[in-house]
Amino acid sequence: MWYGILVLLGVVILVFIMFQGFGDPAKMIVGQSGDKKTMDNIRKDLYLDQPKWKQFFLYLNDVSPLAIHTKTDIEKKHLQGLFIGGSTKVGIKIPYLGKSYQTKKDVGKVLMEALPGTLLLAVSAMLFATFFGIFLGVIAAVKKGTWMDSSAVLASITGISAPSFFMAIIIAYFFGIVLHNYTGLNLTGSWFDMDVVTGEKYLTLKNLILPAFTLGIRPLAIITQLTRSSMLDVLSQDYIRTAFAKGLSKRQSFLSMHCAMH
Repeated sequence: MWYGILVLLGVVILVFIMFQGFGDPAKMIVGQSGDKKTMDNIRKDLYLDQPKWKQFFLYLNDVSPLAIHTKTDIEKKHLQGLFIGGSTKVGIKIPYLGKSYQTKKDVGKVLMEALPGTLLLAVSAMLFATFFGIFLGVIAAVKKGTWMDSSAVLASITGISAPSFFMAIIIAYFFGIVLHNYTGLNLTGSWFDMDVVTGEKYLTLKNLILPAFTLGIRPLAIITQLTRSSMLDVLSQDYIRTAFAKGLSKRQSFLSMHCAMH
Protein backbone atom coordinates (compact mmCIF):
# COMPACT_ATOMS: atom_id res chain seq x y z
CA MET A 1 0.00 0.00 0.00
CA TRP A 2 2.72 2.46 1.01
CA TYR A 3 4.67 1.54 -2.10
CA GLY A 4 1.63 2.39 -4.25
CA ILE A 5 1.19 5.75 -2.49
CA LEU A 6 4.87 6.60 -3.05
CA VAL A 7 4.57 5.69 -6.74
CA LEU A 8 1.49 7.92 -7.13
CA LEU A 9 3.27 10.76 -5.35
CA GLY A 10 6.29 10.32 -7.62
CA VAL A 11 4.06 10.45 -10.72
CA VAL A 12 2.33 13.62 -9.46
CA ILE A 13 5.70 15.30 -8.80
CA LEU A 14 7.01 14.25 -12.23
CA VAL A 15 3.91 15.53 -14.05
CA PHE A 16 4.09 18.84 -12.17
CA ILE A 17 7.78 19.34 -13.03
CA MET A 18 7.22 18.41 -16.69
CA PHE A 19 4.39 20.88 -17.16
CA GLN A 20 6.37 23.61 -15.47
CA GLY A 21 8.87 23.34 -18.33
CA PHE A 22 6.35 23.65 -21.21
CA GLY A 23 6.22 27.43 -21.31
CA ASP A 24 3.71 29.90 -19.97
CA PRO A 25 0.11 28.60 -19.85
CA ALA A 26 -1.17 32.18 -20.02
CA LYS A 27 0.43 32.57 -23.46
CA MET A 28 -1.03 29.25 -24.53
CA ILE A 29 -4.51 30.53 -23.65
CA VAL A 30 -4.43 34.05 -25.12
CA GLY A 31 -1.77 33.50 -27.80
CA GLN A 32 1.29 35.58 -28.56
CA SER A 33 -0.80 38.71 -29.16
CA GLY A 34 -2.30 38.80 -25.66
CA ASP A 35 -1.68 41.93 -23.61
CA LYS A 36 0.15 41.88 -20.28
CA LYS A 37 -2.90 42.73 -18.16
CA THR A 38 -4.91 39.82 -19.57
CA MET A 39 -2.04 37.38 -19.03
CA ASP A 40 -1.51 38.65 -15.47
CA ASN A 41 -5.19 38.03 -14.72
CA ILE A 42 -4.96 34.50 -16.13
CA ARG A 43 -1.81 33.79 -14.09
CA LYS A 44 -3.60 35.00 -10.97
CA ASP A 45 -6.67 32.89 -11.75
CA LEU A 46 -4.48 29.79 -12.22
CA TYR A 47 -2.29 30.63 -9.18
CA LEU A 48 0.74 30.93 -11.48
CA ASP A 49 1.76 34.11 -9.68
CA GLN A 50 2.44 32.08 -6.53
CA PRO A 51 5.81 30.52 -5.55
CA LYS A 52 6.51 27.11 -7.11
CA TRP A 53 6.22 25.25 -3.81
CA LYS A 54 2.79 26.76 -3.21
CA GLN A 55 1.70 25.95 -6.78
CA PHE A 56 2.69 22.34 -6.17
CA PHE A 57 0.66 22.03 -2.95
CA LEU A 58 -2.35 23.68 -4.61
CA TYR A 59 -2.00 21.21 -7.50
CA LEU A 60 -1.69 18.29 -5.08
CA ASN A 61 -4.76 19.52 -3.20
CA ASP A 62 -6.74 19.62 -6.47
CA VAL A 63 -5.84 16.09 -7.63
CA SER A 64 -6.16 14.50 -4.17
CA PRO A 65 -9.52 12.90 -3.21
CA LEU A 66 -8.98 14.08 0.38
CA ALA A 67 -8.54 17.85 0.31
CA ILE A 68 -9.17 21.25 1.85
CA HIS A 69 -11.05 23.86 -0.17
CA THR A 70 -12.70 27.18 0.46
CA LYS A 71 -16.39 27.60 -0.20
CA THR A 72 -15.51 29.91 -3.12
CA ASP A 73 -13.24 27.27 -4.66
CA ILE A 74 -15.94 24.61 -4.41
CA GLU A 75 -18.45 26.82 -6.23
CA LYS A 76 -15.96 28.13 -8.79
CA LYS A 77 -14.55 24.73 -9.74
CA HIS A 78 -17.88 22.88 -9.36
CA LEU A 79 -16.24 20.30 -7.10
CA GLN A 80 -18.25 17.16 -6.40
CA GLY A 81 -17.99 15.33 -3.10
CA LEU A 82 -18.77 15.42 0.61
CA PHE A 83 -17.52 18.53 2.42
CA ILE A 84 -17.82 19.65 6.04
CA GLY A 85 -16.85 22.92 7.71
CA GLY A 86 -17.46 26.64 7.41
CA SER A 87 -15.79 28.95 4.93
CA THR A 88 -12.89 26.50 4.67
CA LYS A 89 -14.10 22.94 4.18
CA VAL A 90 -12.50 19.50 4.44
CA GLY A 91 -13.92 16.77 2.29
CA ILE A 92 -13.69 13.69 0.12
CA LYS A 93 -14.15 14.68 -3.49
CA ILE A 94 -13.72 13.69 -7.12
CA PRO A 95 -10.22 14.94 -8.04
CA TYR A 96 -10.24 18.23 -9.91
CA LEU A 97 -8.01 18.07 -13.00
CA GLY A 98 -8.35 21.69 -14.04
CA LYS A 99 -9.37 23.08 -17.43
CA SER A 100 -7.86 22.55 -20.85
CA TYR A 101 -5.81 25.56 -21.96
CA GLN A 102 -7.05 25.19 -25.53
CA THR A 103 -10.72 24.13 -25.28
CA LYS A 104 -11.47 25.76 -21.89
CA LYS A 105 -13.38 22.58 -20.95
CA ASP A 106 -12.89 20.71 -17.68
CA VAL A 107 -10.24 18.05 -18.21
CA GLY A 108 -12.48 15.51 -16.45
CA LYS A 109 -15.24 16.10 -19.03
CA VAL A 110 -12.73 15.82 -21.89
CA LEU A 111 -11.54 12.47 -20.51
CA MET A 112 -15.11 11.20 -20.10
CA GLU A 113 -15.89 12.14 -23.71
CA ALA A 114 -12.96 9.99 -24.86
CA LEU A 115 -13.68 7.11 -22.46
CA PRO A 116 -16.29 5.20 -24.57
CA GLY A 117 -14.01 5.15 -27.61
CA THR A 118 -11.03 4.12 -25.48
CA LEU A 119 -12.95 1.23 -23.92
CA LEU A 120 -14.23 0.09 -27.31
CA LEU A 121 -10.69 0.10 -28.71
CA ALA A 122 -9.20 -1.68 -25.68
CA VAL A 123 -11.86 -4.42 -25.66
CA SER A 124 -11.58 -4.93 -29.43
CA ALA A 125 -7.78 -5.17 -29.25
CA MET A 126 -7.89 -7.72 -26.39
CA LEU A 127 -10.52 -9.85 -28.15
CA PHE A 128 -8.41 -9.86 -31.30
CA ALA A 129 -5.22 -10.67 -29.35
CA THR A 130 -6.87 -13.45 -27.31
CA PHE A 131 -8.57 -15.21 -30.22
CA PHE A 132 -5.66 -15.13 -32.68
CA GLY A 133 -3.02 -15.54 -29.95
CA ILE A 134 -4.53 -18.81 -28.73
CA PHE A 135 -5.10 -20.00 -32.31
CA LEU A 136 -1.50 -19.29 -33.39
CA GLY A 137 -0.10 -20.73 -30.16
CA VAL A 138 -1.99 -24.00 -30.63
CA ILE A 139 -0.96 -24.25 -34.29
CA ALA A 140 2.70 -23.57 -33.41
CA ALA A 141 2.69 -26.28 -30.73
CA VAL A 142 0.90 -28.87 -32.84
CA LYS A 143 3.17 -28.19 -35.83
CA LYS A 144 6.35 -27.91 -33.76
CA GLY A 145 9.50 -27.81 -35.87
CA THR A 146 7.67 -26.90 -39.10
CA TRP A 147 7.63 -23.59 -40.96
CA MET A 148 4.30 -22.77 -39.28
CA ASP A 149 5.92 -23.05 -35.84
CA SER A 150 8.94 -21.00 -36.91
CA SER A 151 6.74 -18.33 -38.49
CA ALA A 152 4.55 -18.05 -35.39
CA VAL A 153 7.58 -17.79 -33.09
CA LEU A 154 9.27 -15.20 -35.34
CA ALA A 155 6.06 -13.16 -35.59
CA SER A 156 5.55 -13.22 -31.80
CA ILE A 157 9.16 -12.13 -31.15
CA THR A 158 8.78 -9.30 -33.69
CA GLY A 159 5.48 -8.26 -32.12
CA ILE A 160 7.03 -8.04 -28.65
CA SER A 161 10.23 -6.32 -29.81
CA ALA A 162 8.92 -3.74 -32.28
CA PRO A 163 7.85 -0.37 -30.75
CA SER A 164 4.10 0.20 -30.95
CA PHE A 165 4.44 3.65 -32.53
CA PHE A 166 6.64 2.20 -35.30
CA MET A 167 4.21 -0.66 -35.97
CA ALA A 168 1.34 1.83 -36.07
CA ILE A 169 3.06 3.85 -38.81
CA ILE A 170 3.90 0.75 -40.87
CA ILE A 171 0.44 -0.81 -40.55
CA ALA A 172 -1.40 2.45 -41.24
CA TYR A 173 0.71 3.18 -44.33
CA PHE A 174 0.59 -0.38 -45.69
CA PHE A 175 -3.12 -1.12 -45.19
CA GLY A 176 -4.47 2.45 -45.29
CA ILE A 177 -2.52 3.77 -48.30
CA VAL A 178 -0.69 1.07 -50.28
CA LEU A 179 -3.53 -1.50 -50.14
CA HIS A 180 -6.39 0.97 -49.67
CA ASN A 181 -8.06 -0.05 -52.94
CA TYR A 182 -8.25 -3.65 -51.68
CA THR A 183 -8.87 -3.17 -47.95
CA GLY A 184 -11.09 -0.09 -48.09
CA LEU A 185 -9.52 0.98 -44.77
CA ASN A 186 -8.69 4.60 -44.05
CA LEU A 187 -5.45 5.99 -42.63
CA THR A 188 -7.42 8.00 -40.07
CA GLY A 189 -11.05 8.31 -39.11
CA SER A 190 -13.50 8.60 -36.25
CA TRP A 191 -15.45 5.60 -35.01
CA PHE A 192 -18.53 7.72 -35.75
CA ASP A 193 -19.33 9.04 -39.23
CA MET A 194 -22.04 11.48 -40.18
CA ASP A 195 -24.54 11.18 -42.98
CA VAL A 196 -24.05 14.30 -45.13
CA VAL A 197 -27.75 14.36 -46.07
CA THR A 198 -29.55 13.69 -42.78
CA GLY A 199 -26.77 14.72 -40.38
CA GLU A 200 -27.31 11.49 -38.45
CA LYS A 201 -24.32 9.85 -36.73
CA TYR A 202 -23.67 6.17 -37.29
CA LEU A 203 -21.06 3.72 -36.01
CA THR A 204 -18.24 2.93 -38.45
CA LEU A 205 -16.61 -0.24 -37.18
CA LYS A 206 -14.18 -0.51 -40.11
CA ASN A 207 -12.27 2.46 -38.70
CA LEU A 208 -11.69 0.33 -35.60
CA ILE A 209 -9.86 -2.46 -37.45
CA LEU A 210 -6.40 -0.91 -37.89
CA PRO A 211 -6.20 0.67 -34.39
CA ALA A 212 -7.37 -2.57 -32.72
CA PHE A 213 -4.94 -4.62 -34.81
CA THR A 214 -2.04 -2.29 -33.94
CA LEU A 215 -2.88 -2.16 -30.23
CA GLY A 216 -3.40 -5.93 -30.07
CA ILE A 217 -0.08 -6.95 -31.65
CA ARG A 218 1.97 -7.01 -28.45
CA PRO A 219 -0.57 -8.90 -26.27
CA LEU A 220 -1.18 -11.24 -29.22
CA ALA A 221 2.53 -12.04 -29.37
CA ILE A 222 2.67 -12.71 -25.61
CA ILE A 223 -0.47 -14.89 -25.67
CA THR A 224 0.93 -16.85 -28.64
CA GLN A 225 4.14 -17.67 -26.78
CA LEU A 226 2.34 -18.56 -23.53
CA THR A 227 -0.16 -20.78 -25.35
CA ARG A 228 2.61 -22.52 -27.32
CA SER A 229 4.62 -23.18 -24.14
CA SER A 230 1.56 -24.50 -22.28
CA MET A 231 0.56 -26.73 -25.18
CA LEU A 232 4.06 -28.18 -25.54
CA ASP A 233 4.14 -28.86 -21.79
CA VAL A 234 0.82 -30.71 -21.96
CA LEU A 235 1.80 -32.62 -25.12
CA SER A 236 4.84 -33.99 -23.29
CA GLN A 237 2.71 -35.48 -20.50
CA ASP A 238 2.58 -39.26 -20.10
CA TYR A 239 -1.15 -39.60 -20.80
CA ILE A 240 -0.77 -37.85 -24.17
CA ARG A 241 2.16 -40.05 -25.20
CA THR A 242 0.20 -43.11 -24.06
CA ALA A 243 -2.78 -41.97 -26.15
CA PHE A 244 -0.58 -41.68 -29.25
CA ALA A 245 1.04 -45.06 -28.50
CA LYS A 246 -2.36 -46.73 -28.33
CA GLY A 247 -3.22 -45.47 -31.79
CA LEU A 248 -5.50 -42.57 -30.96
CA SER A 249 -5.66 -39.94 -33.68
CA LYS A 250 -4.39 -36.42 -33.04
CA ARG A 251 -7.97 -35.17 -32.93
CA GLN A 252 -8.97 -37.70 -30.27
CA SER A 253 -5.79 -37.02 -28.30
CA PHE A 254 -6.42 -33.27 -28.33
CA LEU A 255 -9.99 -33.83 -27.19
CA SER A 256 -8.75 -35.90 -24.25
CA MET A 257 -6.16 -33.21 -23.49
CA HIS A 258 -8.89 -30.54 -23.56
CA CYS A 259 -11.00 -32.57 -21.12
CA ALA A 260 -7.99 -33.08 -18.83
CA MET A 261 -7.19 -29.34 -18.82
CA HIS A 262 -10.74 -28.52 -17.78
